[in-house]
Amino acid sequence: MPLFVSSGADAELSESALGLLEIRAASIRGLQHRSAGTERQDAFSVTWDEDSQTLLVLVADGVGSLPDSRLASTRATELGQKLWREGFRDLPELVREINASVVDLARESATKSMATTLTALTIGVCEAGGFDLARCSIGDSPIWILQNSEWTLWSPDGDVDESFSAPITAIPFAEAAVNVQSQLISHGAVFVMTDGVGTPLQLSPDVRLSLAAWWESPPNLFEFGSQVSFARRSFIDDRTVVGVWLGGSGRIPEPTA
Repeated sequence: MPLFVSSGADAELSESALGLLEIRAASIRGLQHRSAGTERQDAFSVTWDEDSQTLLVLVADGVGSLPDSRLASTRATELGQKLWREGFRDLPELVREINASVVDLARESATKSMATTLTALTIGVCEAGGFDLARCSIGDSPIWILQNSEWTLWSPDGDVDESFSAPITAIPFAEAAVNVQSQLISHGAVFVMTDGVGTPLQLSPDVRLSLAAWWESPPNLFEFGSQVSFARRSFIDDRTVVGVWLGGSGRIPEPTA
């Protein structure tokens, strides 16, 4: 069941309550794009599978130096949602299918110049308790876990890079290792984000303290959007965060046709 998928607006806010999961999503056009008169290049989608009690979150960050990257990030998140609804449950295969589609899109594009990161996260609600997380990612759109007011970066390679100027791996790619990581957690909140939020969160203790206080529990949706667009000197990229709080009390909605 598709919950929401982003479009091209300057700012997008979405929320949902799914039994034990509370979801907030916000995507904000950054100051750099506003100043240049260019569109937001981040995109996201969120999808719920009732049969498996599993949530799929996709977040993509179009590479700003390439003119058609918004097309790539939108294709990645929309196609990923479609494939998930059609029964794709193998995350590496899902990412490979998305990559192949973006390759075709780039060939058809007038500029043939586009690229996007992609992070896919599934959260399964376990019958015995706890939440089963699995991730597959290409590029630098991070996943952070907040538990007991402490942030943990779930790094795809196990290492934390303290810089923020490293080359970005992105879709479309010719050859790349696409692997799944998984872990089981009992509580807290999980955030998939683009580097417009992820980099200051990683580099600034003040940002970590503020966001931990704000996001200890699910905020009002409009407050969440305002918090995602916090001001921080030199961090002027697009901002996208999909936050999932584990242990909510919402009702799982009836499936739609």
